[in-house]
Amino acid sequence: MGAATEAMDYHLAEFEIALDPRRPEHLMPPLGARHRRVLDVGCGAGQTLAAAAVLHPAAGRLACGVDVVVASVAAGRARWPALALAAARDEALPYGDASFDLVFSRVALPYMHVGAA
Repeated sequence: MGAATEAMDYHLAEFEIALDPRRPEHLMPPLGARHRRVLDVGCGAGQTLAAAAVLHPAAGRLACGVDVVVASVAAGRARWPALALAAARDEALPYGDASFDLVFSRVALPYMHVGAA
């Protein structure tokens, strides 16, 4: 099994956790109708955004994610093409100020320069 397959297996396992609120490790952002533009910082393959779309569907919601791992972003784009995923450092997001109604990060904060982020 190659590294890319193992990484995608991890992201798919995270997707299953995100879909199941009975799991103790289930942590999802509080998506509501007012959240039209959502950003996941450190999104991996976009698994949390994809699960949120299943659990909280909303027509016209823009779901964006950034991750520093290019292979994860590419895998996520292939798996969930409706997500707007970008390879970028969390400290240098490719978006302007106030571009999103909700920004969240489930895992990435310990891996970034918090002051810059």
